Amino acid sequence: TYAADHLPAYAVPRFLRLGTSASVTETFKHKKQDLVRDGYDPRSSNDPVFVLSVGRYRQMNDAQYATIRTGGARF
Repeated sequence: TYAADHLPAYAVPRFLRLGTSASVTETFKHKKQDLVRDGYDPRSSNDPVFVLSVGRYRQMNDAQYATIRTGGARF
């Protein structure tokens, strides 16, 4: 991926959420609490969540989410 080619390994995002719009305050600051609350659960919002798997980002499904939550996935 582009991120893996241009960033150190510790800085490569393991999860990506592609949103259609950003939730902002009146002073145009991002509402990070909403993102933290939603986390990487694919059912927490309508935005697709992607997980880094075998060198590329793949859209996360419920089975992958369960594997990650139970500690069965390695990053």
